[in-house]
Amino acid sequence: MWILLWERTRQLTTIHEEWRQEIADRQRVEEATHESQAGLAHSTRVLWLDELVTSMATESTTADSRGDNRQFCRSPTRYSTLLSADAGPV
Repeated sequence: MWILLWERTRQLTTIHEEWRQEIADRQRVEEATHESQAGLAHSTRVLWLDELVTSMATESTTADSRGDNRQFCRSPTRYSTLLSADAGPV
């Protein structure tokens, strides 16, 4: 009887170790998946910003070629008038 008990304990210990290894492997895979998803999200944001900047630059270039850049540029602030209170408009 003790031999059967010892054999069954050994079997359960082996199964337990296999499960622990499988759980550890799954956790590593989940962590790698999470890191990949975070990297993909970052890349998506960077590409979206690149497209936005490219679009704005294209619109600016198109407006400049038409001579209509009012929507992008207003008269620049004159820093000399801001620095001296007694100076008139420059």
